[in-house]
Amino acid sequence: AYAAAASSQVETVGAGGGRSSSASSVVKKQQSASEEKVKMIDLNPPRGTRDFLPAEMRVQKWLFSKFAQVSEMYGFDEIMAPVLENE
Repeated sequence: AYAAAASSQVETVGAGGGRSSSASSVVKKQQSASEEKVKMIDLNPPRGTRDFLPAEMRVQKWLFSKFAQVSEMYGFDEIMAPVLENE
């Protein structure tokens, strides 16, 4: 989205070949608006994720506890990794 917004900006060129001051302020305002959009948080759930209801959560907790018990029996240590990573 940012690249599309940047490529659609219109600039005015003065006689000296540079931007006129009014065109510069318009471009700066457009860039500021684009940067604000980039910083906004997407509230939609990430693709491939879902919620677990209580009944499903009980089964998942039971299963994960069994994984942990067996792993511990064989000398493995637990690690914590991020659930989601930036693309």
